[in-house]
Amino acid sequence: MNAPWLWILLPGLVAGGLILWPASTRTKARVGAGVALFLGVLAGLLPIDRVLMPWPGRVVFKVSSEWVLLGRSLVVPDSLRPWLMGVYGSLALWLWAAPWARMRPNFVGWGLMVTVFLVSALAVRPFLYAALLVEMAVLAAIPLLTPADEPATPGVVRYLAWMTLGMPFLLLASELLVGLETGLLESPLVLRAAVVLVLGFLPWLGIAPFHSVAPLLGESTPPYRAAFVLTMTTSIMGLFALGFLEQYAWLRETPQVYTALRLAGMFMFLLGSLWAPFQPHAGRALGYAWVAENGLGILALGLGGKAGLSTYAWLMPARMALFWALALSLSVLAADGKGYHRDVLEGRFWTHPWASLLWVLAWAGLAALPVTLGLWPRWHLARQLMARGPAWSGWLLLGFLALAGTGLRWLRFFLDQEAGKVASESPSTPREKTWDRLALGFGFGLLLIGWLWPQGVVRCWAEWAVLHFPQLVK
Repeated sequence: MNAPWLWILLPGLVAGGLILWPASTRTKARVGAGVALFLGVLAGLLPIDRVLMPWPGRVVFKVSSEWVLLGRSLVVPDSLRPWLMGVYGSLALWLWAAPWARMRPNFVGWGLMVTVFLVSALAVRPFLYAALLVEMAVLAAIPLLTPADEPATPGVVRYLAWMTLGMPFLLLASELLVGLETGLLESPLVLRAAVVLVLGFLPWLGIAPFHSVAPLLGESTPPYRAAFVLTMTTSIMGLFALGFLEQYAWLRETPQVYTALRLAGMFMFLLGSLWAPFQPHAGRALGYAWVAENGLGILALGLGGKAGLSTYAWLMPARMALFWALALSLSVLAADGKGYHRDVLEGRFWTHPWASLLWVLAWAGLAALPVTLGLWPRWHLARQLMARGPAWSGWLLLGFLALAGTGLRWLRFFLDQEAGKVASESPSTPREKTWDRLALGFGFGLLLIGWLWPQGVVRCWAEWAVLHFPQLVK
């Protein structure tokens, strides 16, 4: 037995079966979420490359880290286990709630397939082939975003174009970087490879000017689909980028690299947070929230060292939970199919109270307000930035205030009594179902209880996860 069979081959086969299986979304979601949860728990319990003896003297087995396939290797080392826990645990949450978000049955299979390709990109050796696997994940996301009976939206077309644009640059950069692990940045060969590498990661990480794919995708695609693809892809692409910093000494030891990351991250955070309050379309507001959150992650990486890397890891579980809550609540709010514009959603608190409050609570978490899941990792990031000067802390506070204002603005729209009275008196207006409140209540518990005791557990997980990058944590 080896690890790639468990965390790549097995979910890949399950994903293929779910795609071909003509079952309902609820049935597929139970199977897909169960498999993802099993793999996440297994990653936390099953060590790799160690001899295990569950029953002394009777059963002995070892899970090896490498699988050779067609002359190429897929390597899942023991240090990757915490990231597998986070990826498959988050995937289980997204797949479990797919029926409440009114997703098509194909969402479950293609969502699992996208994750398998992204995990494969982290495991493949030589590293050159990772870009091809990322492109396969992008192609697998297309039927998820646009089922066969729906036309391709502008957001999906731009997502495909810009993610594909980064692939040739990453392939060329991987070729140019062969043998340059210990080069100098002043070297013409290294400098040329660094420029090509930056051009490849700009569209993959959604850094300006390629950030506009998020609000456009949120506007033209159901928010649950868009939020899943953006958060899952960006989270694993961040790990892929960290692999380059880990492998090339001239890249991780250059102070200008971390300065550029901090500047790019702060610019992205302010761009997303300051534009979000002015969006009349809830899907576009969700897209700009992703831009801001993506900027926070890049800003954490710009801190450098173990402190920056652990902060980046600590932000990831909260990011998944908050955007899952945003996407789920918005899907329930707009279950009548009338759209996600502010004019349509006004007064929805009086017919959908739980979904309205969960939407606002998730924005409060993005703004690092008290009693929310997002408080502690963002407060830790703010403390790290204080050492860089008051200007950094001031800009960060400005962005948090803008995100809090976005949540309050939507709360005011939801509480509009005149629109709510008209909706309540109309027999054609759908109401929030008791079945919906099961998932929404779980979201409340996740965001509120997560603020209390589990943060110590999440922080320990983050400290464990950074050990996958031993050179960066020195």
